[in-house]
Amino acid sequence: MSTSPRIVQGSVIFVVDGDRVLLLQRNHQPFAGKWDGLQGLVEFGETPEEAARREVYEEAGLVLDLCEQRGHLLLYNVERPLTISADLFVATVREGTLRGSEEGEPVWVPLADVPHTDLVGFVHITLPLVLTPGSLLVGTIRHLASGDPVSYELRHHHLGETQVVRQA
Repeated sequence: MSTSPRIVQGSVIFVVDGDRVLLLQRNHQPFAGKWDGLQGLVEFGETPEEAARREVYEEAGLVLDLCEQRGHLLLYNVERPLTISADLFVATVREGTLRGSEEGEPVWVPLADVPHTDLVGFVHITLPLVLTPGSLLVGTIRHLASGDPVSYELRHHHLGETQVVRQA
């Protein structure tokens, strides 16, 4: 008997402040020990943006001001029947005091240091693209349970031009 794939809806949020981005070092699986954007599943009755705002408050104690959708990804876990339909957001903070949660400890990371950080695989690929103002990123990423990408195809729309980024 085959197992039907499970599809869940999530939001991934990259909070920025000038030349730094808020990353969270994950305490739990998946991706324990790796750095990630803040993220979580969309609850029944929520919009993806409402979920993004809730997750940032729950995981970091911050209330968002601007929360702009910058993309949508289908994240396929090739080692188990799970697909995450993820909306990507870039946000700024309105108020709050940064704090950790059971998910992990959020830290402001200078953008220049991001490429040298042990990021979750899909974050490593997508973060530089979604942080570019005027960008919209759409595509699919197939990954291992560890978060390491197996293959991806992304369409990066920026100021009227589209670039296809892929790895087979």
